Amino acid sequence: MLEQFVEDSCPGSMNYEEYQELIAKVHAEDKTTGDNQSDMYVEYSKLNEHRMRRLNKTIRLNASLVDRIKSIAEEQLWLVITEAWCGDAAQNLPIVVKMAEVNDKIQLRLILRDEHPEIMNLYLTNGGKSIPKLIAIDTDNNELFHWGPRPEPMQKIVVDYHNSPEPKAPHSEYVLEVQKWYNADKTHTIQNELESILSKNLS
Repeated sequence: MLEQFVEDSCPGSMNYEEYQELIAKVHAEDKTTGDNQSDMYVEYSKLNEHRMRRLNKTIRLNASLVDRIKSIAEEQLWLVITEAWCGDAAQNLPIVVKMAEVNDKIQLRLILRDEHPEIMNLYLTNGGKSIPKLIAIDTDNNELFHWGPRPEPMQKIVVDYHNSPEPKAPHSEYVLEVQKWYNADKTHTIQNELESILSKNLS
């Protein structure tokens, strides 16, 4: 399934600039991407646009990660499954974008989760369609690695919240905890995780 997608030149995929343009367009219509067009998702989406803009300007990659990316000698596709309303995508996608910019051997393309269920269903997390998901593919359509939907410590926070007994803490408190973690982490964990993955799979 994924091999056929790549062979067809990623129909419906976007580069990062096109993705940001799409987000601006749907926000101008008070909408978001994906199937859920609730007021809550639209509000999440607008907040995420501001987060991505800030991260686009402030992210600095670790020197060791940059060196590892520069060492990639073979062309590869980095495919990211995302949606505008997803807070984890807003926090993590800009780091992946910065990484791909380091080496022109990496082609980065983005697809929307709800428009590509056949791809999303290959990369479920505990049976759920959690995003973002980064999938790296070589020129022979072999998967090199995948990562996502969020750094491991953040994943633990999510799992612990969903597994907590009723009555759960208010969702607003959970969202605040998530944001505090990302703010304090300053992208260090995702950078370390992806550097480790690259070292293991692309050496």
